Amino acid sequence: VGMEFIPASDSGQISITIEMPEGTSIEATNEMTEEVETIIGDLNGDLESFYSIIGSGGMSMSSSATTNMAQITCPVSAAKT
Repeated sequence: VGMEFIPASDSGQISITIEMPEGTSIEATNEMTEEVETIIGDLNGDLESFYSIIGSGGMSMSSSATTNMAQITCPVSAAKT
């Protein structure tokens, strides 16, 4: 009989974290984020949309202000059968 302490879960999204060298400007981080967004936009599949957070505003309550990080979140629709 199989058993899992913590069952596997599927949050229905993909998260991409971009970390530039420390001291990178928010503008440079934004440019890199836009490049990744272009790649994501060119993908075919179940990606319906995506949104990006650049800087520390939504990254973590415990971190100090950062301009070298970004996060892209892509909700993924259910697989088609």
